[in-house]
Amino acid sequence: RHNNSFWKIARLYTDLFVITDAVPVLTDGVVNTYNKNYKNSVDYFDAPKLTSFTSKEELSIKRDSLLFAIERRKGVKKTDTIFLNISKLNQTAYQFGFRPVDFDHTYSAFIEDKFLHTVTPFSLCQQSTFAFSITADPASAATDRFQIIFRKAATSENMRLRTALSNEDIALDWEAVEQEDVEPQYVERSTDGVHFTALAAKESINKATREVPGGW
Repeated sequence: RHNNSFWKIARLYTDLFVITDAVPVLTDGVVNTYNKNYKNSVDYFDAPKLTSFTSKEELSIKRDSLLFAIERRKGVKKTDTIFLNISKLNQTAYQFGFRPVDFDHTYSAFIEDKFLHTVTPFSLCQQSTFAFSITADPASAATDRFQIIFRKAATSENMRLRTALSNEDIALDWEAVEQEDVEPQYVERSTDGVHFTALAAKESINKATREVPGGW
């Protein structure tokens, strides 16, 4: 019998679309692949990005100052970050399309926008999109504006939340039963349930299994 974990390859396809007449048009894309037998260091299995001198928008993965179209890495860990590199974008509307394949529920994915200072979750179980724009502000077109980060997924089985009124504010307390590979605990705010802004982070004590109290 084959060892399923040996053969299983999780993939995250990130596509770049330009919005033309309210219709998304594919302009470029990259893919990150994960398997426990891959190497995190750059090797000849990572496919370099072939750049051109045309005006077409480009999306790459940046690692060790090099640009890639395809990157192979070990299984996802909490320290993993996908450093996206955008170039040749015009002052117009765009969107990323995320197409995850064969991920489990261990980790959650977020796209961080350094220009708008937002952190937005997206699914590792189904396809989703993320809209953004390039404006007259040069910072909106910074090549390192976006990165994808991973965090240990919180579930109802390992997280208990309590809220209470405190003067005119709402006090939030939580207790998490965590396993090894513990993440810091983040407090985030959203006005639409889709886009989140990080407000605070509470460091956890790294133990194998224990209850982690927190509050904010």
